[in-house]
Parts: sequence; structure tokens; C-alpha cells
Amino acid sequence: MPPGRAWKCCNKKCQERDSNPRIADLKSAALDHSAILTSLDTQCTEDLLSQDGDLVKKSFVKLLVNYYGEEMMPVDKIEQETFVEFCQGLLDLSYNWASWDRLDARKLIPHPTTRDAEILQKFSSIGISPEDARRVEFVTDGGANIVNALADFKWHYRLGHVLSLCEKGPFSVAYFDLVERALQSAQEAKTLLKTCDDAIRDAKSAIARQNKETGKGLHFFNWATHSHVKMLSSFVLFRQELEERLEERQYLGLSDIQGLLNDDLRALVLFLTPFDLGGDRETSPYVTLAVWPKLIDHLEIDDGELPMVTAMKNRVRSELVRMEAVALTKICKELVAFLRLMNKLTSLGCTSLKQEVSTRWNSNLIVLRSIKGKLDKINTVLQEHSRATGKPQHKRTDGISYELLYALIVFLQPFEEHITRLEGEKYPTLPSAAYCIGELLAHCNENPSDCEVVAGCREEAKYLLQTKAKLDLTQMTAAFFWPNTRNLLCLAPDDRERVRCVLNYRHIL
Repeated sequence: MPPGRAWKCCNKKCQERDSNPRIADLKSAALDHSAILTSLDTQCTEDLLSQDGDLVKKSFVKLLVNYYGEEMMPVDKIEQETFVEFCQGLLDLSYNWASWDRLDARKLIPHPTTRDAEILQKFSSIGISPEDARRVEFVTDGGANIVNALADFKWHYRLGHVLSLCEKGPFSVAYFDLVERALQSAQEAKTLLKTCDDAIRDAKSAIARQNKETGKGLHFFNWATHSHVKMLSSFVLFRQELEERLEERQYLGLSDIQGLLNDDLRALVLFLTPFDLGGDRETSPYVTLAVWPKLIDHLEIDDGELPMVTAMKNRVRSELVRMEAVALTKICKELVAFLRLMNKLTSLGCTSLKQEVSTRWNSNLIVLRSIKGKLDKINTVLQEHSRATGKPQHKRTDGISYELLYALIVFLQPFEEHITRLEGEKYPTLPSAAYCIGELLAHCNENPSDCEVVAGCREEAKYLLQTKAKLDLTQMTAAFFWPNTRNLLCLAPDDRERVRCVLNYRHIL
């Protein structure tokens, strides 16, 4: 039931029933022995209605009858506060170890999956048809729509997909990330950009009223195109007029504007040009292998350049080392495609070679692993083909480094293992969320034996895990209710203490 469907009953008979001492005792007992997961957020209260188990349904109905007797009102008209109490009482039954013979707690734990049908089943269980679920919006407690109300719920159901994104992330380099991380490494450049952008935003409308051409020529930072270059170039071009208008408006940051050096601005424009759509960047949002060598040349350190530019070049260069992994995977994918085109896989005994599919999880690992161990046979076939046709097909494997190939496979294997675990259908997977993410974070820590490329991949994967796969209190607490992770060692010390405090507060420990 969406939280916003709550309705406070004003019927006199209902009010008398709620004031009944027996009902008050039941409510008190439900609150005193409530399960920890329900107290964390509204998601778990919604999850109770999404289950199909008969025991769960019977226990829920029994709890309703205990509260309302034969005059039980429809579920969607129950007051929100009372509804939470119902679910707290039900979860008390499920998580009380002595009650496991009466109610299977594992049926209350959602299974992560990528199928939208699971969410539609959730609506169906509360009487909302799939057609209505796709088009109707409900008012929630926070005033948002149903998509926002179920945001956390959908995150649980897509944890495997999130980890798959974290696994694929190191094998691409986005221009936007390059610029953002370069600016983070040089606070002076970041401050300079913000100062110019704020000044243009403050004075642009006033300038446009007096001179439309100048107003059109001024650009502030555009998040749609991520163009810093246009903004900086327009600032340098119209700087004098801009400062005059800011002085008329008694702009507080005028002294900062006047203190900016044109040489600093031009140096920043020169650095950003290959990474900015306002400069000469390629239209692709990701760095391509064709442009990669040009960027490396652009990042050469020049004598006498500004320290902030040197810092940004070093940061971007450290990000671009992952392009070697991108190049290796591309060579392997093209090699498999070429062998399939030649119909040579059967004669090679290489029917296990896999073609990359962008929508398939762990596709990078599948392709790389299928190539490993077959390189000698592949080289033999390509050399024979080169002699027969006169085309240098044997050079297709020149860019494959066996050491890097093996290192990338070792790096990717734990992602496959934990994604597979979180996609299980025959066992509860929510308690495994904290364990799997914790193991992957540990796997992505620095390893002295790593080459520069794998070290860069580990760093990027760890950043993605920390930003995209953040654990919430529900997932961390679910680990406590599963025997294998009950000691909470899979959590960081601060998170472990946080969970223990909540468990102590609820008298569960």
C-alpha cells in the first residue's frame, strides 16, 4: 500500500474500538516487540503486502482481526500509524526465533532481480492492475509520486544491476569525469571557474538589456553541454564591459574579478579545449581509442606552465591509463567477431569463444576469459590465413598482452561471483547485500603487485561502489538476521556500531 493512501477513520464505533484496553495492550505489545527492519523505513511495511506466502497472509489477516474484529476496514483505509503497528507485530512473529515453525521469515526478505514484473506484482498484491500501475500516481507522505516512494525498494531489486555497472565502469573513460576530477585536483582552477560563472550570471541580464549582441555573446556554464570553454572565452572577450556593469550593480565579488589574470584564464581554456564540447572535443561522451593518443600528447608537461595546469594534467593522465584495458577488451571483441565471420571457431576447437553483448552482465569477463588459453590456436589460424590471402591478419593479436589479460580476469571474477549470488532465486539475498559489497570494496583496495592499468581499474571500481552501491540501514541490519553474517564483520566498524545501537534500542541484542 502506498503510504499516501492512509485514511483516518472518524467513525464513532471505530474510535470506541481503538480506545478498548485490549486493543491498547495489543498495540503496546506490537511496539515493544517490533522487528527492527520495519522501524527503519516504510519500505518493509510495503514489502509485507508483496509476499505471496499463505503463512504471511494468514498472519497478517489474523493481526488485523485482533485489532478490528469482524468490522475490519479495507487495508487501503487504515490509518498510516496503525498500519505500521500491524506490520511491526507481524515482523515480531517472523523474527522471533521461537516462531520460525509458524512463519517463515525468509519469505519476508525481497529477492534482488532486474525484472520489472516483480514491482508490478507488488502493485497487483494490493489490488492495482499493471495498467494502472504504469499510469496512475499516488500522493505519498512526502508529497512525491509513487516512483519516488518506491525508490529504495527498486534499489534492492536492482542491486545486481548496480554491481554490474560498477564492474563495467573501469572499462570506459567519460570526458565529464575527466574534467571534474581534474578540477578537484586544482582548487585554484575550480575557484577561478566559479568566480567567472557567478559574475556572468549576475550581470548577463543587465548587459543584454543594453546590448543584445554582447548579452548573446556571454555564456555561463551549461550543464547540458558541460562547456567551461565557452564561458571562459566569453568572459575574456567581454571582460571590460562586464566589470563596468558589475561595478554599477555594486557586485560584492568585484575585487576577485579584477584580480583574475587573463594569462590564467587562457591557460585554463587551452587545457580544457580537448575535453570540452565548446572546444574541439569529439562528440562521443567517452574517450575513444582514436583520440586517446592525441590526449596523451596534450598532457605533456611544458616548461614554465602554471602549477594548477600541471596538477590537472597529472590527474587526467592517471585516469587515462585505463584506456589500455579498454583497448585490450576491444581487440578481444573484434578478434572473436572476425573468427566468427571466418567460420573458424569449430575448426579451432574454440566454440567456447564468446561474443560481447553490451546488455549482458559480466560481458567483459566472458569475452576475456574465452580468449585466454586459446591464443596459441588463434595465432596459428591467423598466420595460415595471412599466408593464404596475403593480408596481415596475424597482427590482430599484436596488441594483446597475456599478463594484462590474466590480471583483468582476476580483477573481474569477484564481481561475477557476487552478482550471481545476489541474483539467486532460491534463497534470501537481502542479507547478502552488505557482505557482497563489503567483499568487493576490500577486493578493490590497493594491491602493490598490480600493474598501473589494474590499479586504475580498482580505484575506479571502488569509487563507483562507494557512490552507486551505498548500503542503507535496512541492508546492514538484514545481515544480522542471517546466521552466516550475524557477527556483522562484513560491515565497517562505524556501521557495525550503528546497527548494534539500533538493535539494543529495540531489545533484540
